[in-house]
Amino acid sequence: MVATGVGLVASAVLLVNNYRDLESDRKARKLTLSHHLGRDNAQKLYALLLLLPFLVPLWPHLPQPGSWLAILCLPWALRLVRRFFLEEPGPQFNQVLVQTAQLQLLYSILLSTGLLVEILPQ
Repeated sequence: MVATGVGLVASAVLLVNNYRDLESDRKARKLTLSHHLGRDNAQKLYALLLLLPFLVPLWPHLPQPGSWLAILCLPWALRLVRRFFLEEPGPQFNQVLVQTAQLQLLYSILLSTGLLVEILPQ
């Protein structure tokens, strides 16, 4: 389950890239997921991919309470979702791409740290 959370944010990174390049990809006949979903549904998927990982600590079979540490980056994820919905795609979307990748790194570090703290001997 923990890997699923990290993988969802990684998928969001890929989706940002496809969303940003949608028009040029269509001209080049690259039919990405964003092409098939359309802009509105791609925005909704991005929100899901970025926010579902924060449910990982609620997973009943995850015995480590330290996994709650990952929740600290939830406000950043919410700001990114807002930007994804409000900003026009194009070169300025590179910042959303970079920050989504940075969020993945921070989420992974916080989640891993929280889980390690729980398994280390007291």
